[in-house]
Formats: sequence, C-alpha cells, structure tokens
Amino acid sequence: MLNVESALAHLNSNASEKSHGNCAKFVRLAIKAGGVNIISPPLRPNYDYPAAADYGASLLAKGFTIVFTHNTGGSELTDTTTIPGQQAGDVVVVQDIPGHRYGHM
Repeated sequence: MLNVESALAHLNSNASEKSHGNCAKFVRLAIKAGGVNIISPPLRPNYDYPAAADYGASLLAKGFTIVFTHNTGGSELTDTTTIPGQQAGDVVVVQDIPGHRYGHM
C-alpha cells in the first residue's frame, strides 16, 4: 500500500522550478519512496527512456485504480487540476500528443 505522505515528501523535496523532461522517472521514484515499486514499461522504438504515457499498466498491476478517464475532443476537462475527486497520492497519466511524444505524469 502506498504511503502517500512519504511519496509526496519525496516528490516535493526533489521538485525543480524547471522541467527536466523526466516526469515519469520522478513520479516512479516518489512512488517507490512511498513503498511501492512500479516497473518501468518497455521502451518504444526510437525512444531514449520509457514514456510516461505507458505507465498505466504498471500502476494498475500494483493496485492503483482508474478513477477518471478523459477522451480527447471534449471541452469538459481543461487541465489535470479539474479531475473530479482528485486527491493527494493520485497519479495522472497523460497520453502522448503532437509535440509531447512521451506523454506526462
């Protein structure tokens, strides 16, 4: 079971003001600090590291559950801060889009 406080403490103590392009790595390490070791997904062809967009199955395998799914094309969700029921410890996996081929976590 995830220790949310430990995971968030790790995430906050390692946060930077500027993106390093390694969101999946930092989220994975925070989850590990919270006591859950998730497996990195396989590399996609011609990718340098695992894509954030591919972590869903690894999270589900460790007991995380889907609480909200957004299908593109709608306007009801403008950003991840408006996800219904979102709470500390939730992990948002954003799929890849043009210009952001790795997705985001």
